[in-house]
Amino acid sequence: GEVVAGTGCGDNGALPEELGSPVGVFVDSAKVVYVAESTNHRVSRWSPGSTRGEVVAGGAHGTGLSNLDTPLGIYVLSGSVYVSDSQNHRVVRWDEGATAGVLIAGSGAAGTGVTDVHTPSGIFVTDGGTVLYVAETGSHRVARMTTGSPGPPVAGVPGQPGCSEEALNAPHGVFVAPTGSVFIADSDNYRIVRWPTLPLITFGPATITFDPATDEFRTDCGGASVRLGTGYGVLGGAWQISDAL
Repeated sequence: GEVVAGTGCGDNGALPEELGSPVGVFVDSAKVVYVAESTNHRVSRWSPGSTRGEVVAGGAHGTGLSNLDTPLGIYVLSGSVYVSDSQNHRVVRWDEGATAGVLIAGSGAAGTGVTDVHTPSGIFVTDGGTVLYVAETGSHRVARMTTGSPGPPVAGVPGQPGCSEEALNAPHGVFVAPTGSVFIADSDNYRIVRWPTLPLITFGPATITFDPATDEFRTDCGGASVRLGTGYGVLGGAWQISDAL
């Protein structure tokens, strides 16, 4: 194959022409290659034919927004680089020319709550940057978040690894098809799984909302508040929501 970034042959380093344990990669429409260098704690950009990379995110190990700690997944949209900052348990966005990232998801602490991001790996951005999918290796789920608003997992049971139809075990990669189906590299189950698009759910005139404080769905059902549990998953191609009344 043709080397398009790094010097190859075991040269693991931090010089501009070197890469440090690259993990994530993204190639844009201009064939520019972006690389998440996990041990250099940076994301570098390599133009076609270049022999040196340009740091576009991170560059120093740490917890501040100007730092990264073991970046794994990256996604580039309109010049902005989204990074799964795995050991800082967050997703950050670095805009063109920025010297620090903007926090997109996570609190910086490992957890399985709806506002947490536990060891993020693969990420995918849709809807012009307003919707983010995150494969959370540490919480065994894939989360879907909209700008400024956490949401329920679209796959997996938070904090509970497993190999059943509704469970995941240390997912690493995520890809969202144009149809909305979510494809997941379910790493420790040694499989690729597809989760179909979550349909709109209605109960007559009632509406369903998601409560991020309790990680539950709720519906008004004729004026009475009804709590629906959090056992979401796919069974036989249909979404199931357990009734926890």
